[in-house]
Amino acid sequence: MKMFSFEFPMGTGVPPFCTQLAFPTVDAACEWAMEELDKHSADLAYVQEALEGERVLDREERGYVAVDWDESDGRFHIHSIHPCD
Repeated sequence: MKMFSFEFPMGTGVPPFCTQLAFPTVDAACEWAMEELDKHSADLAYVQEALEGERVLDREERGYVAVDWDESDGRFHIHSIHPCD
């Protein structure tokens, strides 16, 4: 199992919070994020594999995954995002 950090930003419909949970794969972590977004009718979450001792996402320095709802498609999309060097 790997630890993943999750961030649900303000304005997405989920009360804003960051948390860490263990999942076997990033796909499983994204599935949990989608369920959480669906439960709150929200539209965006960030997911990142946590480094040892890391408590929150580092979206400025490291790659992460954005899970977002596409209204026109009527489904979630998963985007791998790598910060610019």
